[in-house]
Order: sequence, then C-alpha cells, then structure tokens
Amino acid sequence: MSIKKRFVLIAICLSVFLTYTPATYAAASTSAGGVERIEEVIQLIKDYYLNASNEDDLVNAAIRGMMNSLEDPYTDYYIPEEAQEFTDQLNGVYYRIGIQYDLSGQSVLITDVMADSPAEKAGILKGDVITTVAGEKVTAATFPAIFTKYVPTEEGATVALGISRGTQTINITVGFAIIETPQVIVDMFSDQIGYLQLGGFNQRAVEEFNAALDTLKQKNMHALVLDLRDNGGGEVQSAIDIASRFIKEGTFAFFRDKDGVETIQSITDGSEVGVPVYILVNENTASASEMLTGALQDYGIAKVIGTKTYGKGVMQQVASFEEGAILKITTHEYFTAKHHKVNKIGILPNVAVDESISQLFTAIRLAGGKDINVALAKESYTINGVTFDGEIPLIRKDGKIYVLSKLVSSMLDAKLEWQGGKTQAVRFNLNGKVQTFTSADKAMVLQDNYSYTDLAKLKSAFPAFSWKDSAGILTLNYELPLTLKAVN
Repeated sequence: MSIKKRFVLIAICLSVFLTYTPATYAAASTSAGGVERIEEVIQLIKDYYLNASNEDDLVNAAIRGMMNSLEDPYTDYYIPEEAQEFTDQLNGVYYRIGIQYDLSGQSVLITDVMADSPAEKAGILKGDVITTVAGEKVTAATFPAIFTKYVPTEEGATVALGISRGTQTINITVGFAIIETPQVIVDMFSDQIGYLQLGGFNQRAVEEFNAALDTLKQKNMHALVLDLRDNGGGEVQSAIDIASRFIKEGTFAFFRDKDGVETIQSITDGSEVGVPVYILVNENTASASEMLTGALQDYGIAKVIGTKTYGKGVMQQVASFEEGAILKITTHEYFTAKHHKVNKIGILPNVAVDESISQLFTAIRLAGGKDINVALAKESYTINGVTFDGEIPLIRKDGKIYVLSKLVSSMLDAKLEWQGGKTQAVRFNLNGKVQTFTSADKAMVLQDNYSYTDLAKLKSAFPAFSWKDSAGILTLNYELPLTLKAVN
C-alpha cells in the first residue's frame, strides 16, 4: 500500500511556504515494520472481514488514530471533504447567505443584509427575525449550532428559513454563496484616535491591514487602538508582515523545534508607525495574534489592555496530499522577542480590564481622548464616533430613563459596589468620593439581575456627566477630568 503525497508545509499559528519531496517525508516516517503492519492489517480486513469495507475509510481511520494518540488538540487530519473547509476558514472565505444578526436577546434578529447576497435576492430584510431553520425552531441560544449543520462545503446548497416580519410569518428558501469575510474593520474615534480591528492572519488580512493603516495615517491619526480580541490566529508570515509596520528591525520571535534547536525570526526592512499603540486582547486572543502582541509589547511599542490571552504558543505545519487530504501537525514552540514563553501561559496585559466596553474606554483614555461618549440606538451603540453591532439595554419608566450601572461606572472609571439586604443600592466610588443610589427612592432599579441608575440623579451627582435623549437615540457623555498627551 502506498499513499501518494505532495508535501506542502505552511506554518500555522502558519509560517513560510516549504515544499518537501516524498523522499524527505519518507525519511521522517514510521519504521518499515510499522508501515508493513498497517498494510497487513488492512489486507487481512479486505480478505477476511465478514462485512464490506472501504480501503480509504480504513486508511483515514488509521491516520486519525495516530493523531488521537498524540493527545494534541492542534494536530489533526482532514479528509478531502473537510480540507477545503479548513482552507477556506484559514483564508476567511466561507459559504454564507449574507446576513448579520444579533443574539443578545431571546430571538435571532437580522441587523443587516449584504448587498447582492443570496439573502437579499431571496427577499430577507433587516429587522426580520429567524424563527426556524429547516423546520427546527431556533432561539438566540440554539441558532448557531442548528444553522451550522446546514452550512455546505460546496456550491448549490440551500436552507429553508422561517421568518417573522411584523405580524407575518414567511418561509424563505435561501442559497449559500462563497463570501469573503472582511479581515479588517477600520474607523476613527474622536480626537483622531484610530481604531483597527483585525479578525485573522492571512495574505488578504495583510493587504487590508496595510490599506487601513495608510488610510488612518492620511487622516492624521494621533494614536492607534488595535483590536485583537477573539482573533484566533492564522499564518505566521502574515503576523510578521503586519509587525513590520511597527518594528523597523529586530527579533520578532524565536522558534524551537522538537530537538530544542532555536531559530530566530527577524524583521530587517520594517518601519515605525509613529504613534502610540494600544492593543486590546481577551481570553480568545490566540496563536499568531499572541505572537504579534508579544512582539509589540516586548519592544514597548504598544500597551496591552484587557485580560490574559489564550496561551497557544505552538506552531503547526500543513501537509497537503495529492488526493486532497490535509495533515496539520505541531512542529515548533515559539517565544516572544524577549524570549517570554506563551504556550499554556498566555500574555498578561499591561492594564488588566475585564469588561469589553471598559477595555475600549480604557484605550481611549490612555490614547488622550477628551471625553467618553456613548450613543445607544435600538440595534447598535456608538462609542466616540465608532459604531458597533448589538444593543445595550436601558429602561424607560415613569418618565425616567435608567441606564446600566456598570456602563456608567465604566465611563467614569469608578468602582461599582452593590449593597443588598433591605436597602438595596449601588455605590459609585470615584477617586474616593462615593455616591449611593437606592431602590427605595427609585434612583436605582433592578431588572434581570442587573442594576440600572436614574440618569437625572447621575447628572446631579457627577457634574462632568451629561446626557441627551433625541429621535430614539440616547447619548451619554463624560468629560474626562484631565487630558494627557497619549504615551506608551
């Protein structure tokens, strides 16, 4: 038995493209005795097994058994039917119907429909609510898992959706198409603070990143917030290319192989970004995004804000076989520019902040923002001029407006404390000055285990805090007490 192979290696976390000849691969294979034993077992099954068997299935099962024996979550084998999906995900290309949706409530609310997408052509509208997928009832909690079952790996597939539109219930069959997911979102906060969200690491991400960074520079950006939250990584070479926009020259990372031999990955022809940089990270910031974060943190180019990162400090290489299967195997551990270990440890932020919105507020403060401004709309919210999908709840009751206490505490950078018992209250501790809002005088109300505070009382307690309610949009503003020049 022989498996024809074309061994193309791409380091994933992926580094440089390498091509191995079959002879090179054979030298690293299992012993001849082990290979012969596998061949003998397959032949015995073919000759004597009572029921029908398929040789490809047997080979794939044997390979998967090898992968499982390594007990490595990052080493895996993809049969041809799975390989294309893996490649598409790496490159940010997916079969989709072309909608964006909000799962923050109980239902699946469609917040946007892409132009010229299958969804638009099928008649799906912004504001529609998806109630069923292929006849299965869905909620915000169950939709992702149920819908994923019907996402195809090849063209021509469709899915039936039940749509609630006002008082109507509509059944719509919509097709899937290859849709390239944008890898970069770029915008500008007020006070010329650039915002750049990077979703992955591949060649298209590098191209989009370079264009976005150039655009921000042309708009006279004074500081940059680089958002790597929920970025699970990708190609190492892409991380190197992006790092070269910040590091003029020097060590990017160290790669250590199974024999303990280390190689240095250097940047020799980079440039400096010229403005303070603030990187946002969370527990899902992993792999190549940790590599980039570690390098910029080590060089003092960026301050890191958020929570400890995931801790994936190993790299994989991909073997692509002629019949279309893919083998992804861990080959190296990497260390940051100052040789800090990442694997199973993660990267600690310079400024630890748990809440996602608070992380943005912290970056704006450090970047020299003059105020914190939040506009709350029905399906989105805007922070200092940059709009994000999702709804932040508020309460309108008895002529009063109540907002989430934790949102206000984050805007003020105040410590929020809860007082239970008979006299329920929230306390805002701002630089040692405590303001208390109780449920007894209706300055604070509870809903779904969250506290909300009366805006009028907040304005009275904190003169730098103001608000405006107009045309269905509630705008909150907190003037920062001191504006410092942005520094790292």
